[in-house]
Amino acid sequence: MANNNNNNDIVGQTVQLLACELKGHHRAYQPSIFKVPTELIDISPESYIPQVVSIGPLHRAATHVQAFEARKATYLNDLLGWLDLPHEPTLEECVQKVTGSINYIKQSYNEMVSYTDVELAHMMVMDGFFILEFIYKVKDKDIDSFLGESIMKDLLKLENQIPFFVLQDLFDCTILKCRPSASLTDLVLDALQVVSIFVQDPRNEIDIPRPGTTPDHILGLLHTKKIYSIRILKFTNLQC
Repeated sequence: MANNNNNNDIVGQTVQLLACELKGHHRAYQPSIFKVPTELIDISPESYIPQVVSIGPLHRAATHVQAFEARKATYLNDLLGWLDLPHEPTLEECVQKVTGSINYIKQSYNEMVSYTDVELAHMMVMDGFFILEFIYKVKDKDIDSFLGESIMKDLLKLENQIPFFVLQDLFDCTILKCRPSASLTDLVLDALQVVSIFVQDPRNEIDIPRPGTTPDHILGLLHTKKIYSIRILKFTNLQC
């Protein structure tokens, strides 16, 4: 009888330990934005290092992208301007969304540069607004084609990403309010075609993501679609 009780204790305690580990596993957010090994960067730096604009924390401090940092505020102002949204209430709603996800944002990077939560939230909102306005400038052909293509290449580099859920939250707080039928996924993919980095391949079928799924980032979105084929340009090393 004592033996059975002992076995029951072992079973009960072991189940509790496993349940705790399982619960913890579900809470964890798997990294999706990775530092590229130095060996690969040395072979082709332009394939992995942003040349014009830094997105997210990994290249924020790089000297060669600082010239574009000040221009991001112009993109933010332009977006809020044509949407005719009140600036401060809209920014407050966006910051609240980002702040509520700050731990998931940190966990999205396999290596996180040391930034405070305030700095990281500011970065996510500024970069997210920049991306949204850039997409519309590309669609409306309101940007120099060479600059547009250069920026788009930077937006498709693995180290130069912000989580897609951040971009989606900002999109929902801004563009979706004014254009209820708009789709962030469609806008991004349309912009890719406009700048001619990719062309539609009629031999491939569209691979629609499962309902309720979200790509990890813009590069991840591209990899969920089979509609695009890479042109043989200088831009040939998409890594995911």
